[in-house]
Amino acid sequence: MGWHHNDLTAAAGGTEISNAFNNLVGYTWDVDQTQHVAYHGTDGHVHELWFHHGSGWNHNDLTTAAPGSVAARGGLTGYTWDVDQTQHVVYHGFDGHLHELWFHHGSGWNHNDLTTAAPGSPGPGGLPAGYTWDVDQTQHVVYMGSPHGVDELWFHHGNGWRHNNLTRAAGGPPNSSSQRLVGYTWDVDKTQHVVSGGSNNHVNELWFNGQWHYNDLTVAAGGPIPTGPEAAYTWDVDQTQHVVHGSSDGHLHELWFHHGNGWNHNDLTTAAAGSPPRGGRFTGYTWDVDQTQHVVYQTHTGGDQSGVHELWFHHGNGWNHNDIRDEAGGPHALLGSHLVGYTWDVDQTQHVVYRGTDGHIHELWFHH
Repeated sequence: MGWHHNDLTAAAGGTEISNAFNNLVGYTWDVDQTQHVAYHGTDGHVHELWFHHGSGWNHNDLTTAAPGSVAARGGLTGYTWDVDQTQHVVYHGFDGHLHELWFHHGSGWNHNDLTTAAPGSPGPGGLPAGYTWDVDQTQHVVYMGSPHGVDELWFHHGNGWRHNNLTRAAGGPPNSSSQRLVGYTWDVDKTQHVVSGGSNNHVNELWFNGQWHYNDLTVAAGGPIPTGPEAAYTWDVDQTQHVVHGSSDGHLHELWFHHGNGWNHNDLTTAAAGSPPRGGRFTGYTWDVDQTQHVVYQTHTGGDQSGVHELWFHHGNGWNHNDIRDEAGGPHALLGSHLVGYTWDVDQTQHVVYRGTDGHIHELWFHH
């Protein structure tokens, strides 16, 4: 069937998306077999577009739905938590705090001020990233605090929200030169990982296996000077970790890790024949259906317009390139706006969501 286009704003209705930085997040929820795209609207509210095969695409104003919530500046992240079957959308508020909107079918949407809930935590100096960890049934929100580097807010039902300064705990890295960081967990060795760009112009990793450690991935892998990591994921197929970053030559690069051979570097733009240079944002994910990796990125097509291209990998044929916006027939993306990519087990599909130059949220989706 290939790649298809859908205008989600038109399909679901609702407020248009703002120009705030990192204003879009997407995820799926196994509890009720739904897809969710949360975004920062032009009205300063956090909105949600959600999909179920029985009802199609729907709109919800989460700021209105969650009593006590405050206006958002942007900086959204989102995740689901199997422990109590909840959804979570975290954002940077205009009051300088990190806030959480969380949902359970029994209580609907609720609001929580995470900065207040975690004693001693600084306000965000950068954008949050969120993930959950099965090992000890915890939630984690990591961000660039000010002025002491990488901070973590973590939650366990037994002790509520707590704060930890990961830079101090790990003995590095240098303070970040980027607002963005990426957090993920790895089942292979039961570890947590937080990756960011640093003032040393390297990709820096903080990783946890009972205590926090620091690792300079640029040195470890022999990669080029990065423009900053924006995507990281793990791959069950060969039990590897992958961190994707840009470079000043417009190429996309991958730092990948396997316990048998440590950290390695790969120039993805060179590896995928015919792929054009990166012009804007990018994201990455894996797909169980055909055991592939995917890195989706913007190209500069003139003015504020961006194409949407894909680099995809299978062990049988290496890295390949595809112009997915051209194939699907969707509108151009707004150059520099956020890209979201995820897969959905319910109907075995891939989804790439972006802000179009028309102010709408658009989806490119794929089924074999």
